[in-house]
Amino acid sequence: MVELPRDAFRVSHDGRRATLEAKDVCLVNSFQFLGPNNVAAKVSLKVRWEATGPAVRRGRGDEVAPTDRAAFLGRIRELIASHPDTRGRGVVELPHAVSAFRLTPR
Repeated sequence: MVELPRDAFRVSHDGRRATLEAKDVCLVNSFQFLGPNNVAAKVSLKVRWEATGPAVRRGRGDEVAPTDRAAFLGRIRELIASHPDTRGRGVVELPHAVSAFRLTPR
């Protein structure tokens, strides 16, 4: 996990666009190819999101239908806040694997 500065994530004033930008972030690239490997790396990225439609009201509490995605996220939030392994933690790590490849023309 790499912590980025607070200003790395920006949301537009109208809330319709967001940008995540990081430059020259040092990290360790861990991968498995003919044995375990750890390589020092530096990464820069810029990701932009833009709303494709109008804002949708999801509701709060009992206003949200049990089948709505927002209700599911609320139950996950309650679980994280109450479970002994995650309660009180500002960050909950979710292990995942990422594969990245660079093609170099010959």
